[in-house]
Amino acid sequence: SSCLQMTPLPAGCIMKRRLVSCQLLALYLFPTSTVASQCLNFPADARAKEVREALKQNRPLTAAFHELQKYRDNARHWEDLLPGHSPLNIAVSDSRGFYNSFLDPKSEIGLSRIWPYMIEEAPWGALLEIMEFQVQRSRGQAGSIPDLPPELSKLLQDPSNTWYVNGQSNDDLWQSITSGELVQVLKRLTAIQKPNTATFEKELPRLNLWLSAGATISNLHFDPSDNWMCQLSGKKTFIMFHPNDTEKLYPVQYGIEGGGGDYNSVLDESTGTLVKQVIDDAEGDGKAYSAVNLQEPDLTRFPLFADATPVTCSIGPGQCIWIPQLWWHNVAAQESEINLSLNLWYRVAAEEQLQFRGFDLKDHFQRMIQSFQRSTDHLKHLQLREDL
Repeated sequence: SSCLQMTPLPAGCIMKRRLVSCQLLALYLFPTSTVASQCLNFPADARAKEVREALKQNRPLTAAFHELQKYRDNARHWEDLLPGHSPLNIAVSDSRGFYNSFLDPKSEIGLSRIWPYMIEEAPWGALLEIMEFQVQRSRGQAGSIPDLPPELSKLLQDPSNTWYVNGQSNDDLWQSITSGELVQVLKRLTAIQKPNTATFEKELPRLNLWLSAGATISNLHFDPSDNWMCQLSGKKTFIMFHPNDTEKLYPVQYGIEGGGGDYNSVLDESTGTLVKQVIDDAEGDGKAYSAVNLQEPDLTRFPLFADATPVTCSIGPGQCIWIPQLWWHNVAAQESEINLSLNLWYRVAAEEQLQFRGFDLKDHFQRMIQSFQRSTDHLKHLQLREDL
């Protein structure tokens, strides 16, 4: 059914008699409604050639893999992915989002970003205990508190804090993936993505792991490389926008001159709470974010967003999603369950984009720079008007 046939939307979701991002709003405002996926979906018996041909459309797609069958059948199979002592950095945020932006009157554009608090080299076994504690708490169950230093124990016991592993990797992960059963997934994805490449090692620049207890939301951003994300546990929902929608998403950068402010999350050991600390010497990280809050899109501030077209997809254990280079995406993890994904990145040359997908990267980057400038000017104007 269409959004108009469901419960009436709040007045703020309607502008000039047009519904804004009908599917997007249905995802957040009507979680029990059925929203048809706009992704192409391939079953596990699909041939690599079929999927490879679909990549030429330059649109997201999902695919199931026989090699990931164990993760569909055994909810705990992923626990043995790494040795118990294997170290990974863990992030702690006082909200559900990754690198959240927030309204900040001190910022030139009225927005600033806050980085999570980072705990370095936490062992895999301890991470699993922390995630399990969070899952049980979200289900209203009494779980045993992991053995942590007092200040970190306070941090964990505060339900407003979210602990997660955000795109981390180490030698153990690479060894586990490339020498175990998951190596066949790498080989299949490389055969789809780079059919003329003999080995995946030549074409795979990054392999990352994402882990949470669910209920996390990433901000809207894009990546410079093609991105395959394979789900081993839990469910993720993706809301994506074509690169041509960049202007309508009000792109911004943080930590650079003329951009938004940048803050670190710092642990106050006396109280076990997180506090914001401004990053004075920030030079930016080159990442682009949307100034629009997808959970509460403000069409008064961002009127062009009304014409943006979302593409929605979901994946569960045993499935992978392909996010094409430069596609904007927001990722939400289903709550109250362990959520584990592997991220695989493939470089794409400008000539390849143009030849096989009909997408001119050079032209797009020129238009993107213009969009950044117009978005920044727009936000600065709003900030000046609000200061008066």
